[in-house]
Amino acid sequence: MAVLVIVVPLTVTAILSSEWFRPKLTGICNSFVENGEITMDSLSVSLLEEIPLLSIKLYNGAVHSHAYAEIDAKNEKYLPQIPEQAHTPVTFKQFVVSLDIPSLIFGKINIRRIRLSEPNIYGYISPWGKANWDIFGEGTQEDDTTEEEITSTLNLGVQRVSLSKAYVTLLDDQNKNMYKVHIERFLTSGNISLDPNELNIRRVHLKDSDLSINMKKGGNWAKFTIDSLIIRGNKAEELYSIAFASKTNLSMGGKAYTRGFPLNIDGTIGMDIANPTNFDIDNTTLTIAGSPITFDGKVGFIGESIFTNLTCGIPDFHVGKAISYLDTAAFPQFKGMSTDLRIALDLKAQGRYEGETGLLPAINADIRIPDGTFKYPGIDVEVNRLGFDATLKANITIDSQKDFALLDEEVDFTVHSFKDLPTELDEDLEIIAVPKRESPNEVLISSKKWAELARTNALSTNISLSN
Repeated sequence: MAVLVIVVPLTVTAILSSEWFRPKLTGICNSFVENGEITMDSLSVSLLEEIPLLSIKLYNGAVHSHAYAEIDAKNEKYLPQIPEQAHTPVTFKQFVVSLDIPSLIFGKINIRRIRLSEPNIYGYISPWGKANWDIFGEGTQEDDTTEEEITSTLNLGVQRVSLSKAYVTLLDDQNKNMYKVHIERFLTSGNISLDPNELNIRRVHLKDSDLSINMKKGGNWAKFTIDSLIIRGNKAEELYSIAFASKTNLSMGGKAYTRGFPLNIDGTIGMDIANPTNFDIDNTTLTIAGSPITFDGKVGFIGESIFTNLTCGIPDFHVGKAISYLDTAAFPQFKGMSTDLRIALDLKAQGRYEGETGLLPAINADIRIPDGTFKYPGIDVEVNRLGFDATLKANITIDSQKDFALLDEEVDFTVHSFKDLPTELDEDLEIIAVPKRESPNEVLISSKKWAELARTNALSTNISLSN
């Protein structure tokens, strides 16, 4: 058996390293491409680099798209504006697939690791809505390798995926938008499966990356940088810890708005990764320019609606420090301004948000500005000892936490006193039953008998008024 373990991988290595295997592998890859072609310059195989894994390295590969080879006559006028890069949506310097050697011995291809170096991905959507990545099919092979043979021997039990020096561009010519992403380093580990129920992400690490957006192709670029993002997961408890750090340089239209603006996120979020529609936010802190903002509660998505039962606390937001990170060329009104004002906020948002109808959740906010000073150049005014304390409230159409549980399908029905119901119910709630009313008489509870009560005795009662 020991001889078999040594001989089989060596034999596989010799076969895979031969020139015979490159067109064979290219044919397998192209069996899943109906309207395009996958090419590569060369490949090599390493047996000792990642024992007990066998590494297959593909060099200088490309995915070619023929999505625009045949188009309707009415769309031919758009052909000159299709960029040349749209015909080659993917190029890469090196693509490494690591296979499990024990599985190979028994005739199975078990992919454990994937590594992609210097990929250039260019997505394009034409003015009539056709994408250049619409080239993949279900898999058909013209030679003696059938789709059934491929799928029966191939297993995507990937444990680690890494990406380095990646550039991703999406040009949407239909909506006139462009998006660019540069990823210097990306790593994820766990059980990376196409089946959401088998998916188990244990760690994600994103480093030194940036996102650029150009809306309506008007040269109005916005750029956002990420220094580091680390996510650690525990699928058994459906908890994911997040550690995000960025000193963001935000620019638009060639004009810088922030320089080195510090932004951090630390905390824990609970969710079912197979069905990420409800999020439990557990004491998560967003730190902006050194000022912490804490979040705690729930956020859920049902259709196009957002439900929230979230609290937010800002114990000490330093206004002057946040302003110091703004570029005064873009914000000349802040040039020379100085303040030591600090803001404290306690906010609770509870209810439902709908973009189409404008329905907003109920917001209860307590804002406090302790004593402070404020100076502004050009105006001979200095404000000292500025104090402000206010409470903002909004009405709500959902009566209580019980109804949030009902909307989240945590319970089947709730019971209320009619006097406690709001005048307008949420559109997804309805009164389904009204039981027979019992005696409406009030009950007096007293340490004295009725005859002992004097006319001067005070009587306390409870009245609830719905809005």
